[in-house]
Amino acid sequence: MRQLAIFAAALVVAGGYAARYADRATETPAVTQAAVSQPSYEPREPSTSGRSLMVDSDRQGSFSDRS
Repeated sequence: MRQLAIFAAALVVAGGYAARYADRATETPAVTQAAVSQPSYEPREPSTSGRSLMVDSDRQGSFSDRS
C-alpha cells in the first residue's frame, strides 16, 4: 500500500511538471500571433445571380421586401 501511495504522488508531481512544460512549449509572443492572424485585404469581384431584392423600411423601422 505504501508503494502505491508513493507511486501516485510521483505521478502527480510528474503530471505537474509535464503540464508546466506543455504550457511553455505552446506559448507564443502576442506580437507574432497578431501579425499572422491579420491577412492582407483583397477585395473580391461582386457576383451576380440575375435576381435582385429590394428592402425598404417604413417609419417605425420595420422592413418589408419587394421582389
